[in-house]
Amino acid sequence: PIAGILMDIEMERSRGDDVCRALRATGVAIPMLACTGNASAHDIAIYKEAGFSAVLTKPYTCRDLATELVSLDKSARISRSLSRSASGPVRGSPLRGSSYSPNP
Repeated sequence: PIAGILMDIEMERSRGDDVCRALRATGVAIPMLACTGNASAHDIAIYKEAGFSAVLTKPYTCRDLATELVSLDKSARISRSLSRSASGPVRGSPLRGSSYSPNP
């Protein structure tokens, strides 16, 4: 399964905010991270309104990207945990390859 989507806003054939909005309208609920050079508060508000879980503005470092992915992973874990019945702890990281490791 897909654990998350990393999407640029200004793609060659479409806009990331339009694609995100369309995916959310079909019920896609996984974390989506927008990458963009458009860093104004107004632009970021538009991307969040479109359904992005987070916005990463360019230029960014690998550390910035890793930090956002770990943050989205933690948020997704909390959401899943709250939406599940009391059947036990959530195990395994949905973002494979992330540097996140749960503390036992």
